[in-house]
Amino acid sequence: LPEGAEPVFLDGVEDELRALPAGPPESGVLPENLSHVIFTSGSTGRPKGVMIRHESTVTLLHWLRETVTDEERAGALGSTSLSFDVAVAEVFGTVCWGGTLYLVENALELATLPERDRVRYASMVPTAAAELLRTGGIPAGVRTLGLGGEPLPLELARAVQATGSVERVLNLYGPTEDTTYSTCAVVPPGAERVTLGRPVANTRAYVLDGELRPVPAGVVGELYLAGAGLARGYAGRPDLTAERFLPDPAGEPGSRMYRVMDRVRWLPDGELEYFGRTDFQVKVRGFRIELGEIEAALERHPAVHRAVAAVRDDAAGGRRIVAYVVPAAGEPTAAELRAHLRAGLPEHMVPAAFVILEELPLTGSGKVNRRALPAPEPGGDAEYAPPTTPTEERLCAIWQEVLGVARVGVHDNYFELGGHSLLAARVVARVREALGAELPVRTLFEAPTVAQLAAWLDEQRPEQQLEEWEVAETEDLLAGLSDEEVRRMLEEME
Repeated sequence: LPEGAEPVFLDGVEDELRALPAGPPESGVLPENLSHVIFTSGSTGRPKGVMIRHESTVTLLHWLRETVTDEERAGALGSTSLSFDVAVAEVFGTVCWGGTLYLVENALELATLPERDRVRYASMVPTAAAELLRTGGIPAGVRTLGLGGEPLPLELARAVQATGSVERVLNLYGPTEDTTYSTCAVVPPGAERVTLGRPVANTRAYVLDGELRPVPAGVVGELYLAGAGLARGYAGRPDLTAERFLPDPAGEPGSRMYRVMDRVRWLPDGELEYFGRTDFQVKVRGFRIELGEIEAALERHPAVHRAVAAVRDDAAGGRRIVAYVVPAAGEPTAAELRAHLRAGLPEHMVPAAFVILEELPLTGSGKVNRRALPAPEPGGDAEYAPPTTPTEERLCAIWQEVLGVARVGVHDNYFELGGHSLLAARVVARVREALGAELPVRTLFEAPTVAQLAAWLDEQRPEQQLEEWEVAETEDLLAGLSDEEVRRMLEEME
């Protein structure tokens, strides 16, 4: 709440309340009126605002009322930023139906939430769930886990089911242009594959070929969505709206369908199976990213001639963005390019690594051969500086283990080495184990180098705790020595 907000004590205004109408107020809002605008990434460097109608939002909320039980809604996790469409489902899908929402800044904080045992329903991206699962951070009270924002691996769904406490795993799918969720699948125990499921209430899904003709079941085509959840279009972008929102051949006159640009096919049981994107739009840690937007931003740098962005699997088992740059003059440093991008792009779109090339590899037809792009060299941008304190030594070892790099110096930046918010939970767990210290995830963002983080840990750790840690370290050392070696070492120390 803003500072200076005036508190209202309802007990003191009973007479005024009794004088008010008992029925619902007439707002004058119509179903077709604008509810809100959510901005998503654009392929040309221009973000696009998706205009959502009240009818679409209300349709989503009524579907959630039927999908999430009252018991689950009594303890729902709220972890999504209000800048993203899933927050509409989390916040209003809970409080509109009398539920209780437990707010955290990041889904990974579920493990340390004071009310963690009260959470019954939680939604998040699969990579966050995988990290919580790996660290034992999914409370036993969670009954349903809604996973969306990126493809759900079958192995992860099975691992969640193997906990024995999670009763339902939901695979939630949908673009912002169709108001958050378009399809839903309940992954059954023993499933052989994860599907997108069936369209949610009042949603129609079409699988069409390049001529907008329906393809038979089992044949891969492009997905188009229609129905009550469809957005009005893009704010101030009539050209883009006309390109992506096309006439709906099976709907009412004037109705439209949205071209998702995902490849899917119908299965015999009426569910949809996902086969990837038709363009270069990707999802990394739940963020929908147009690689073209990153490339356009890089090529606005005066020292860049050509640029290509790609997604690669990192050593820690996650995904990261890598930028390949052909310089126009000189050789821009990774730090310069990173600073340039941060001036105009959100942090999740800034590549984790930069590779400078003399020229981009091309196919026989002259297109960029993305398969031939080399893997980035391991390590950060900073000149190597070895650790000088016990805390720095342990942090360097932890980062090497978690990030899968051969060497870490005290000035290396966690994020420039390929780290991200999901791996941060692993760092926090290893710091707790190795140093006996509690490290908030936020601190890793504020102190992203080994030297900065070590200084913060040494400052925060109480003197008594430091002494106990040093004693434990000494005991571990002495345990591996003979009595004669201990005696000789003590004599040398004296």
